[in-house]
Amino acid sequence: MISYTTVGIFIYNDDVRANIVNELSSSRFALRSYSQAKEFVNALNSSQIDCALADAFFQNGKGADILDKLLKGVCECPVLLVDTVMHAGVTLNATGFGVAGVIRPPLTRNNLLQAIELALANGRGQERVGSSERFAKEEALQGLTCREREVLALLVSGYRNKMIAHELGISQRTVEVHRARLMRKLNVKSFADLIRLAMENRSAS
Repeated sequence: MISYTTVGIFIYNDDVRANIVNELSSSRFALRSYSQAKEFVNALNSSQIDCALADAFFQNGKGADILDKLLKGVCECPVLLVDTVMHAGVTLNATGFGVAGVIRPPLTRNNLLQAIELALANGRGQERVGSSERFAKEEALQGLTCREREVLALLVSGYRNKMIAHELGISQRTVEVHRARLMRKLNVKSFADLIRLAMENRSAS
């Protein structure tokens, strides 16, 4: 039986919500969308949602505060706030339910997927790597080149390939090569696994 990772999407604006669902429709995620805050919270309370995308700006920009109150003691998954209007006042003040970050326009497939993968990698409830496998991966991390370490650190910080290229003064293609080498050297199958491994190693060190 196939097990899907479920993403819950609460966006007040119908058009924006439909656009996000459309962008993610062919991804590996099972999607559940909601137009009302209480409906969204009830779903989190009764269903298994692995990552949540929540509107940060509904009700005059107070969405984060409202969700904070509604979700306390309910949400066990990482939450990404979606800034649908590029409003400067949107902040990460809703720490009560474990905000994983803010997604701002353009709400493209790549931007959405990368944010979700990072949130899942850093989220609670992730399976721990076995001790023998962990030791092997720690050794592999120690064997990375200085440049590979720099690229990995920026990936963990949420930088995209183009941003990393600009930061390090290298081409975007070179970043892609480093990223592929990192996954091969660390023997991981997905970007989320790569970030999770780096985060676990950083927490342990």
